[in-house]
Amino acid sequence: MKKPTKLEAEADRASSLGVGPAILVADSDAGNRRRVETALRAAGYQPIPAADGRLAQEWTVQPLAGVVLSLGLRGVDPLSLLPQIQEHSPGVPIIVLAAEGQINEAVAAVRRGATEILTKPFTPAEILAALTRERTPLPDPAQPITRPAPGHELIGTSAAANQLRRQIQILAERDMPVLILGEPGTGRRLLARLIHEGGGSGRPFVPLSCPLLGDELPAWDQAEGGTLLLEDLGELSRPLQVQLLETLPGLREMVGLRRPSRAPQLRLLATGSDDLTARVARREFPAELYYRMGVVVVVVPPLRDRREDVPALAEHFLELEAAAQGVTAPRLSVPAQDLLVAYPWPGNLRELRNALAHALAFGTGRALQPEDFPAAITEHTVAPGGNSAGKPEPMLAGRTLAEVERICLRQTLALCDGSKTAAAKMLGVSEKTVYNHLTRMAQE
Repeated sequence: MKKPTKLEAEADRASSLGVGPAILVADSDAGNRRRVETALRAAGYQPIPAADGRLAQEWTVQPLAGVVLSLGLRGVDPLSLLPQIQEHSPGVPIIVLAAEGQINEAVAAVRRGATEILTKPFTPAEILAALTRERTPLPDPAQPITRPAPGHELIGTSAAANQLRRQIQILAERDMPVLILGEPGTGRRLLARLIHEGGGSGRPFVPLSCPLLGDELPAWDQAEGGTLLLEDLGELSRPLQVQLLETLPGLREMVGLRRPSRAPQLRLLATGSDDLTARVARREFPAELYYRMGVVVVVVPPLRDRREDVPALAEHFLELEAAAQGVTAPRLSVPAQDLLVAYPWPGNLRELRNALAHALAFGTGRALQPEDFPAAITEHTVAPGGNSAGKPEPMLAGRTLAEVERICLRQTLALCDGSKTAAAKMLGVSEKTVYNHLTRMAQE
C-alpha cells in the first residue's frame, strides 16, 4: 500500500477531526510557525504548516480559507506562490510576514495580490485580525470601467494615466492605508483627494504637512469620518513617528500597543518622495512605519514619462488660468505644443501650470507662441544625439519649413533685441517680409 504524502496525511487528519477552515502557514521559522498554528487552532481554524517552499507549493493548489506567508520561506521565492494561491483560492486573505530589510519584497507582494503586510515580531492577535478583516472585493481588472471612475478629473489618455484611474477606483472602495509616492509636483495630493472623493461625498478631507508639524501630533477630530492626508511623510520627525504609531486608528493595536487613547474613525492616506523606499533601506526612515502606512503603495509617474498627455494637460491648465485671470483662453499654436512636449518638465505638473500662467500673461495673439513661454523652456535645446549636453543646437529635424522659418525669425529678433529692421537686414529680407511673418504667426 502506498504511503500517504505529508500533504495527504494533513488533509486526512483535518477531515477526521472535523476542524474548521484550512489556513496555510508557510514559514521556515519553526517558532513563528508554531505560534501562528496555536493561535489559529484556538480560534477554530485548521492550520496547515509548511516549513519549506516545496510543501507550500503543493498546498497552494488546494482550496484554502486563507494563507499566512513568510517572506523568509526557504526553497522557493515566496512571491511566486501568490498567483497560484489566487488561481486556486480566489479572494482569500493572504497575510505576508516581513522582516526588517524586506521593504521592496513587501511592496512587491502587495502589488501581486497580498491583502496585508505584518512585520516581525508580530502578535497572534494581529494574525487573526488580519485574516478576519472585512474587505471590499476588487473589481475585475479585465473588465472595462462601466461608470465614471473616481479619477475622471485626471487629465490624459496615456497608459500611465489610465492605470492611475483604475487604481483610484479600486482604492476608493477599500478602507486601507495608502502611500502615494512620486516626485514633487506630480499631483500626489490630487490623487489622494480623488481616492477620498471616490469613497463618497460630504466627508471631510484634511491634509497635514508633516514638515510643518510641531512636537505634538494635532487632534484628528476635524477628520472624523473622513480622510486624513499626511503630506511628505518622510519629513516627519522621529518623536512624531512614534506618536503616529501609537495614536492613529487601527495602527495602535497592530503594533501591540494597548495604551488607552481615543482614536477617531478615519481613512489614512500619505504622500512621500519617490526615494522613500530607498531611505528605508538606508535606515533613514523607520521600516515599521513605512509598512503600516504603505499597505498599498501607488507610484505617480513624472510628467516626462507621459509626454503624450502634455497637450491635454496644457489645454486644461490654460482654461483654469484664463478663468482665474478673467480672460478668454487663447489656443496653443502647433509650435507651442511641440515645445511643451519636447521639454522634460523637471517640476512636473506644477511647472507646466506655471508656464501656462506665464504664457497667458505675456501672450498677445489669439494663439500662444513658443516665445510667450519662460526662457527656461524656450531656450531648452537638444544636442544632435538627443541629449542636452555639450554645445547643443535646436532640434529642427522633422519640422516643416514654415516652422523652421518661425523659429529662425524668433531667434533672430531676440538676437537683435526686437529690432525688426536689424532682423530683416540680418536675414537678407525686406522689413515688410518680417512684418508679414509676424502677422501670420499672431493669427495662428
